[in-house]
This record gives sequence, structure tokens and C-alpha cells, in this order.
Amino acid sequence: MFKPKEGNSNQSQLEGFGAGSVVILDGGRCIRLDGKVDYWPATGDWRELPSPQGVRELTEGVGMTSLLKFLKEERTRTGSPVQAATPLSSRRTLLCTYCGRATELHSRATLFPDRPDIPDRLFWVCWPCEAWVGCHGNTDEPLGTVADASLREARTSAHEAFDPIWKGGPMSRPEAYAWLSRATGISHEKCHIGMMNLDECSRVKQLVQERFGGTAKARGSRA
Repeated sequence: MFKPKEGNSNQSQLEGFGAGSVVILDGGRCIRLDGKVDYWPATGDWRELPSPQGVRELTEGVGMTSLLKFLKEERTRTGSPVQAATPLSSRRTLLCTYCGRATELHSRATLFPDRPDIPDRLFWVCWPCEAWVGCHGNTDEPLGTVADASLREARTSAHEAFDPIWKGGPMSRPEAYAWLSRATGISHEKCHIGMMNLDECSRVKQLVQERFGGTAKARGSRA
């Protein structure tokens, strides 16, 4: 997803709606109301995040904006009240690393309605923590632990530094992960970027730089 930002959207239907304390625009693809309700203009889908205050306060309380009013009217017009996304059934249980609660299994369409390029991908999601992790192929086996926005960004950056080592680089994939396991001191079974925390992701980038001089050199050198 694009990094959320406050401000006006370029979409014609949203022109003139300003940023407020309850409005965050995500590149025009997602509109987040006070971090509790998401609206996806591309699909017209709504998703409610658990909130102690409840949705009533968001739609009728202090801080009503023209955008909030527009969305409320659209919801009434289409007869689509805000509803929590229905999780898929699974025998597997994955706990959130932040709050300890059980996560939910959801399809790609629930989390990324604008990503038809990954039609069969499933995700384990903790809505209150805004944390999630994808699954292997079209299975419900998680690729690691759920991650919030900061950790997802850190893991992506670590992959960008590390993957060129074995994608046309100086090592095969097993060799690269064996080296990373030794360098980090993380056991081979747990040495996966999808299971790393912020410090470990930063360490991966540092180790790649020290050993290979950065990803560019890693691509063409077996030193």
C-alpha cells in the first residue's frame, strides 16, 4: 500500500475535502477515518476496525468534516453499513506479536482490493494493531510474524538488500541464508526476514554492506 498521508485527494469525487483530525487519505485508494474505518473507493467496500468508542462517535460525534459527511451519505445511499470483514476459517492459529490476541485469516480482496496481481494470496491480520503477514502461495501458512507499518517497511528494505545476494548474485539461496544465519547468530530454522524485528532487519542491511559492499556489488561479485 501507499504510505498514508494527510491532505486532499486528486480524485474528482473527493476534490475540496480537506485533511482533518479524523481523515487520512491513502493516495485516493483508501480513506481512513480516525484509524477505525476504511473505505475503498475502487470497490466501494467498508471495513470497521474494533474501537472502544464505536462507529457512532466517528460518524456523529465532534470533528465531523465534509468528507465524513459525504461518506456517511454514500453509505446510506448504497445501503452498505460499515461491517467488519468476515474472516476465513482455518485450523491454524497465529497470535499477534504486539497484543497477543488471535489474528484473523483474510483474502487478498479484503486487505488489498487494488492488488489483482496476487489473487490467491491470504493474510493473517490483527486489525486493532494494523499488523499483518502474508501466506505461502495460496495456503494459510504464514510467511513469518505479523508486522505493523514500521516493521513491514523494515522487512521490505532488508529483503531489498539481502535478496540480490542469491538472485543472480554470488550465492545460492541456501548458501545465502546459511551465511546470514551464521552472521546474525539466528538459528537456521528462524533465520527468515519475515520473522525478524526492527533491529534484526537493520542488522541484515549492515551485514550485507560489510560483506558485499551493498547490493550492487553483491550482484556481480563472489568475493
